[in-house]
Amino acid sequence: MGNEFDDLEKIAGEVPYVEYIFKAYKIFSAVYDFGKQSEEQKAIEKLGEEIETLKAQMASINDRVNELTQKFAQEQNKSRFNRINFIHGIAVTDLAFQLTQEPDTNELAIIANRAALVISAILIEDEDIWLWSDTRKKLSPNGQDEYSLIPPQFMLLPLGVLAWAVAVFATSVTRHISEAPTSRPSYTVRLKKFRDALSIRDDWSDPVDSPKTLPEKVRAGITVVPKPVDDWAVNGHCRFALECINRIDRTVTVVGNGVDIYLEGPHPYQLCMAPANLGINEEYAIEADYQPIQLIEMLRDTMVRLLTRGTLADPPPDPPFPGETALSPTVYAVRPNGDMVRYECRLTTHLRGTDGSIPTWKTTNKVVGRQWNSFWRIAAATQDVFFAVRDDNTILWYRHNDPVNDGSDWSGPEDVSLPAIDQIGTFVEHCFTSGDHGLYQIVKQIYSGGGPIQVNQTFRFLPHNNLATGTGGFGKRILLDSSWGDYESVFGGGPNGAGTILYALSENGELFWHQWDLDPFKLMGPRMIASGFEKYREVFSTGYGMIFGIHPNGSMDAWYLENWRDPERSHIEIALGFKEYGNWKGPVRLGPLNWNGFGHIIPNFGTSTTSDL
Repeated sequence: MGNEFDDLEKIAGEVPYVEYIFKAYKIFSAVYDFGKQSEEQKAIEKLGEEIETLKAQMASINDRVNELTQKFAQEQNKSRFNRINFIHGIAVTDLAFQLTQEPDTNELAIIANRAALVISAILIEDEDIWLWSDTRKKLSPNGQDEYSLIPPQFMLLPLGVLAWAVAVFATSVTRHISEAPTSRPSYTVRLKKFRDALSIRDDWSDPVDSPKTLPEKVRAGITVVPKPVDDWAVNGHCRFALECINRIDRTVTVVGNGVDIYLEGPHPYQLCMAPANLGINEEYAIEADYQPIQLIEMLRDTMVRLLTRGTLADPPPDPPFPGETALSPTVYAVRPNGDMVRYECRLTTHLRGTDGSIPTWKTTNKVVGRQWNSFWRIAAATQDVFFAVRDDNTILWYRHNDPVNDGSDWSGPEDVSLPAIDQIGTFVEHCFTSGDHGLYQIVKQIYSGGGPIQVNQTFRFLPHNNLATGTGGFGKRILLDSSWGDYESVFGGGPNGAGTILYALSENGELFWHQWDLDPFKLMGPRMIASGFEKYREVFSTGYGMIFGIHPNGSMDAWYLENWRDPERSHIEIALGFKEYGNWKGPVRLGPLNWNGFGHIIPNFGTSTTSDL
């Protein structure tokens, strides 16, 4: 299969930089691991052992570049490589050698500052050093080879020297702070600058936004592209092959066995068009396994450790906090091809894993259901029941019968549709559940009556008569509010004794808490519990105070609302003019998924969610 790199004279590919980065990764990993264990001396010894290896690696690349004199791009590449090798590379090896000579406190500060200058030059100031030039070859009309220079492309040749510079910097800073604790604040500004340059911005979305930081440029250079195997649907199915285009390594590879997309209803002549974000999680997984990205993440973590602790060393294990409780939030996620997968995150109310680690979402990757991509909204109620709503407001009842084992056995569907809303200008704005026995709907009415246009929203709860079996349909609606506010989104917060918690997010990012009780009927709130949530493209809760926010780039934060049962302000907070009621822990970034790769993310309030409480 041909690809966009076939006719390139790939000078980049002829330079053994991949092996060079692999070597840098192995060496930095050793320094990083020694540092985490508070074994700075071993880290220094490792640096000393590898000085000659670094020189040999750079000399090998230099010799290979010299062999490419016939290429039009040679002089540009040679200039870049000379800066990497003869300016930064030699500086780093000299600093590493000095670090092995038992420097005193003042000398440690000098080594750290000089290493910081190298890092800043490579990482921030000299963007051209990360580019590489190739030529494109084609035959002229007279049969001669013609070469044309293509625009320089991003490449990772400086990454190895950057890693060595960070190793020297981190080791010398750790030693300096250990010997002179008052020196720690002097490194704060540089550490923040390096941390940010090695981080992905929360609001950056690939490929929508231009990359600025180093990890953004690497991820932007790797793209998984779906290509239809068949031009037209076959029995309602479209097959797509997935190709990974790596513009850094100049390669195109096939990913997995492709994807089968089901189109709801008869579509015998429908053209196969890839759904949005098809392949994004495959792309994210490939990027996560890409060694340069793993190395960059270690470099970033090094800066974070130095900034927050003043050392690379891991802190001693934290003792359990008083009142710390284990939680097991679960969500169901629907891939673009309609496959549903269940994810679970075992963490505590102090937002750490139950084993003390950084919490992550885990899954068996078993497909628990198929063809779930044809619904407008999917909402999970209690007892592992799901209401699936189509665009025409048809509502189907399902129950997942084996969630704990990620089984694929379901009951349903049962059609539990409500009578159609026939008033002109009236439609359902929001539809969700909150871990109770029914469905919440916010119905918007737009009318003018010959005058100015007016908008009114009613908030209602629709109890289901037999949630366990899906039979009997919905009972009489319960009107919660006849003039509900115009919120950006509304979502359930789970049961709270005899009541149910509801959250509402305003357009300006303020988060409000409500609770309603059926007997006696009472709707409490709104109480503003947070602000600043406008940075998330989606916010949801799995109950028990756990709230999650998804950034535009697909990363997810976890928050814990300590006073989720009844958020109130203290007398002191009222006297000080505090507006917010919430007492929060977080945010904590959860890995390892990119949540933009799913069509639906469904928080689960079912029985399996509370198994560890």
